[in-house]
Amino acid sequence: MKIKNKKEILKSFFLMVFFLFICSNHGFSIEPNDVKNFSYYLSFYNGKVTLKNGIFRQYGPPDNIVDVKIERYELKDLNHDGINDAVVILVGNYGGSGAFYELTVLLSKGKDIVQTNSVVLGDRIKIEKIFVYPKSRSLVGPPEIEIFALTHKDSDASAFPSKKDVICYSLVKEKLIPCEETPIVKKPALYLYPEKKQTITVRLAPKGDITKTIPPYNGKWIVKVTPTGKINNQYDYLFYEVNLAKPYPLTNAGWVVPYSELSKWFDIYLPKLGLNEKEADDFKNYWLKELKPHKYYEIRYMDKKFLSENLHVDINPKPDTFIRVFLHFKGTNSKQSLTEPQIFKKNRRGFTAVEWGGINTEESERNFSFLATDLGELILREIHIKEHKLYIRVNSKGCTDKSTLKAEVINSPKRVDKDVQHYEITFLRIAPDYCKALFPDGVMMEYDLRKDFGINTKLPYTISVKNLIYPLLPNEPYFEIFPRIEEPIPFTKDTLKEDLIKATIKAIDMEIERYEKSSHSDKKEKISYLQGELKRFKEMSPDSYKLEGKHQDEPLLNFNKFGTLMPPIKRTIEIHVTEPLKVGDLLYYTGMTKSGPFYHLAGISDKIAKAIEKGTYKVKIYLIYKREYFGFIPNYYVFLSDLAK
Repeated sequence: MKIKNKKEILKSFFLMVFFLFICSNHGFSIEPNDVKNFSYYLSFYNGKVTLKNGIFRQYGPPDNIVDVKIERYELKDLNHDGINDAVVILVGNYGGSGAFYELTVLLSKGKDIVQTNSVVLGDRIKIEKIFVYPKSRSLVGPPEIEIFALTHKDSDASAFPSKKDVICYSLVKEKLIPCEETPIVKKPALYLYPEKKQTITVRLAPKGDITKTIPPYNGKWIVKVTPTGKINNQYDYLFYEVNLAKPYPLTNAGWVVPYSELSKWFDIYLPKLGLNEKEADDFKNYWLKELKPHKYYEIRYMDKKFLSENLHVDINPKPDTFIRVFLHFKGTNSKQSLTEPQIFKKNRRGFTAVEWGGINTEESERNFSFLATDLGELILREIHIKEHKLYIRVNSKGCTDKSTLKAEVINSPKRVDKDVQHYEITFLRIAPDYCKALFPDGVMMEYDLRKDFGINTKLPYTISVKNLIYPLLPNEPYFEIFPRIEEPIPFTKDTLKEDLIKATIKAIDMEIERYEKSSHSDKKEKISYLQGELKRFKEMSPDSYKLEGKHQDEPLLNFNKFGTLMPPIKRTIEIHVTEPLKVGDLLYYTGMTKSGPFYHLAGISDKIAKAIEKGTYKVKIYLIYKREYFGFIPNYYVFLSDLAK
């Protein structure tokens, strides 16, 4: 009995030591208190914010107020170590009316908690649900975080999001990236054809995460293979999928194939690339199911160097012939021009290994980014090159830097000389800039062609930038910062015509002030015209003001025309009011888009001024002045006359 007790004591001791070893080496589960009292790095704050019970507050002047809190969080094991990590959504107010939502992840690492990057979800959105998948739902990818939220349509006011949206981020190498940007190499299929039945060892060494294997892979495969390629009397090939750490760099070498002709293309080119009939059939049957309908597919043959560096496979004994056919597919609805590459087919001899796979990316319709809050292909304001450095000027609200932009660089076959490399560069905005700083000049971004883009500047080269350029000055109408005029609405008990005249005078005064501060080459002529209009309306009696009839200069029919509208144009809109209305305010209304029309308040009747507080109202407005503005976008000064039924 005593011996048994000693055995039990020793057993308990070793169990305790083992438990302590596991805890010390594998970390601890993150608990709610850890989430609520952590020091977070956020995109909209320079430094850390240390929460206490889920809240951080810093008081000061209006431009130095910081208020951050946890919106919601989920505890999940994301890196498959058996202990909980945390997915956290925080919301911050940094002075003003904005409420900026950010997503981040806390990972348990030994005795520490490590925070990933923080990504901006939007300003004044509404989070409805959050789902966390320790693996992607297809089971072939990294952990995914799916957020159901109300975001903004183009017509939505900032305080009234109405678009049902799903925001998805993947956790790749301790970094959050959009799910659609996660590069997954699909179904590498590895065929083995030894000259005699033998045992073969295969090791995978990709730069990325192996997400799925058949048969199970535990650091290596040790398999018995026949000369016909049958593996362990069960499999035709070894299967795995990889989430790569970086995307495949696209070039202009490849094929553009209509979707309806993919099957025919596979039949012609897969044998040329080295696949036998069975391998080509396996490839074709798999990818025809994977590739969704698009007008065209750009198909690129992935080069040996990329495969060797990012998808290395070690086979022992070493095969006499190793054929690897990896294709990059990009679905698109516009036909691009690619140069067909040369193909050199390998002859099979001795022990042969064959592997095929691919990456599929789909091109959605590309948006353009002009305003700092818009995502898509950047419309630049300025560009120049000096001493192997490229400079671009873009719009900014204070938080635009290289991390919010992305450069797509293609080594193009279009060259002035075969020995002169040519590079095509396209700049994208990948993160919105919701900050509140005033940058009418925009910001200049500097890129080192060698360090940032990998261009060998010691050899001759040419470059072209594919972005559109709109070289506006900061005081051009599109960039004007329209100030709120902190004064009471000067309309009390006047008649409608008198109110409209006074509102028109106010509109002309504001436009004269705007032109005086501008550097327009013809500003003197414009100011002279407006001074004449100012005099005309100041001397105008209510009886002379026309409420109906035709417009003399027809500014509504000519986008180059600007100036007073008499008779005014009457419209009914539904406005959203979040604070007391002031002269110069932009009215936010249902149906408003980034292309306008824009309505700036030049006056309001006493009756409606007293009736309107915060909320949504259907109102009658009069368009009294058409402003000179960007392109065809309509922009007016208006008088708000009455509530509408």
